[in-house]
Amino acid sequence: LPMTRTERSRCIRWRIGWLSGGKHRPCRTCRHPHFSKRHAITCLQMHHRLNISEQHCTDPLPKAKPTFPKRIRQLRTQWPIVCTILVELDAHQHPASDQCKYLDTNPGSMLINWI
Repeated sequence: LPMTRTERSRCIRWRIGWLSGGKHRPCRTCRHPHFSKRHAITCLQMHHRLNISEQHCTDPLPKAKPTFPKRIRQLRTQWPIVCTILVELDAHQHPASDQCKYLDTNPGSMLINWI
């Protein structure tokens, strides 16, 4: 799938569960002692932001270019939100860095233009 190197890196880390850089860290949002994938979905309200059910937050990305109009509309709406959420997750992983400088003004544009 077309995306920037940073977006790809964030997607891979989300997919394999490397959210805390290999160390148990507390959540920077609510101070829960263990920042995990399950906790991130709930705490960052991913399912609400994406307008999907909580169990669909772990669904994989498509492996091929989507052909169904409904799926294309979904991706065009949800992908920029996913990219923004991944930046927030990156900020949890690297609390000492300024992740705001990595915010893209047009997140996910490579994938959106491709579909």
